[in-house]
Amino acid sequence: MIRDRSLRHGSTRFAASTGIRGARSARRDKASSPVRRLAVGVAAICFSLCAHAEQPTTTTPPAAGALSIRSVALAGELSPSVTALPDGGFVVTTLSRQGAEATLSAQTISIDGEPGSVRPVARGEGWFVNWADFPSLAIADNGDWVSFYLLKSDPSRPYAYDIMLLRSTDQGASWSQPQKLHDDDTHTEHGFVSLISASDPEHADAVVAVWLDGRRSAAPPAEGAEHEHEGVVTTLRSTVVFRDHIEPSVELDARTCDCCTTDAAKLGDQLVTVYRDRSLDEFRDIGFLRRRGGAWSAPAHVASDGWRIAGCPVNGPALTTSGGQGLATWPTMQGEDMLVRSARFVDGSWSAAQVIDRGRNVLGRVDLASWTSGQSLVSWLGASEQGTTLWLGIVDESGRLERRQPVATLPPGRSTGMPRLASSADRALLVWTEPGAERTRVVGAWISP
Repeated sequence: MIRDRSLRHGSTRFAASTGIRGARSARRDKASSPVRRLAVGVAAICFSLCAHAEQPTTTTPPAAGALSIRSVALAGELSPSVTALPDGGFVVTTLSRQGAEATLSAQTISIDGEPGSVRPVARGEGWFVNWADFPSLAIADNGDWVSFYLLKSDPSRPYAYDIMLLRSTDQGASWSQPQKLHDDDTHTEHGFVSLISASDPEHADAVVAVWLDGRRSAAPPAEGAEHEHEGVVTTLRSTVVFRDHIEPSVELDARTCDCCTTDAAKLGDQLVTVYRDRSLDEFRDIGFLRRRGGAWSAPAHVASDGWRIAGCPVNGPALTTSGGQGLATWPTMQGEDMLVRSARFVDGSWSAAQVIDRGRNVLGRVDLASWTSGQSLVSWLGASEQGTTLWLGIVDESGRLERRQPVATLPPGRSTGMPRLASSADRALLVWTEPGAERTRVVGAWISP
């Protein structure tokens, strides 16, 4: 769904290192202007870099006084996500593939970090399996588990897929038949989903879903458009999922970035969601909305980064909440440097953004989890003397980075996916994909003070 315009603010280097999907735009557009040809060249460099053989992850011992980190054996091959259980512990969802068939599984991890049973959630053929757009799981206030997978809707269109929702009323022992989350039948992209319990005292089974929606790309081009897909954009939509029905969806933002992760969290009596917005002149600031009493606010921005980029960077924001405050972190560009920034949400407004990391080799792919004493944990991909590094840091109440330490040295490219982080009391679990010469597996790091 990327409609490339120009490459500015260091986006050429960033495209090559992180995987801009500009090739998709180039395939769609029949014209071949110099800007279009440049976008195709950037995409070709990106896909070339991402396709080379990768080496296994190397774990790095922590320094004295650092967080305690130990490995956890996890099932699955790729696309892990992790959710904290209400009574402690975690549940990890992963994907695996055998031939044309894909399987979504859920594995529990105890509060002591011990792996539990692995249970299949769903399996089938024709799934959309991708390093950046992955399944996840949410827990409703009544204890129901809600998850999803992505199903291709048109084999002739590589990025046409639907969100297929499933629910378990017995903590993963059995699952419902899949049901399409969104209320349109267009063969377009629907993904990058965030699920969160609705915190509705009258409907404890309710889960709010937020996702990026491409239904408008099925419409004919605007009058006077130079190219077939000019003027067609991705939107942000939301709905509420109950045990017995799904509400009609609503559009939250009419123009967003095409393929950056979204995130959502509860904050008191409201929900907050963050995503990468997209202005008419291609600035990609982080947007946020609040939901209170069933109604959503108008879109606003966390900060003004001034990052103007021709295509989606596939690098979204993360959000966590604790003690009546929120914390967001996100990647952005400033000149030739990638920055990981953070900001606090207090009393309805965002603080000035802080810099967590910056440099030409910072990649982003961030996540957040609440921690102890008003602190938060943050994970991101950056650089070290050993190469690409999965970092773990502690952020204080103001959003400033207090300490960071390496968790693992990773191979370059997209195959490491999006590391995911969740916390429960003073324990946390960080999960990611480890590519290898013969097989790919999911890796976990158990974190304690």
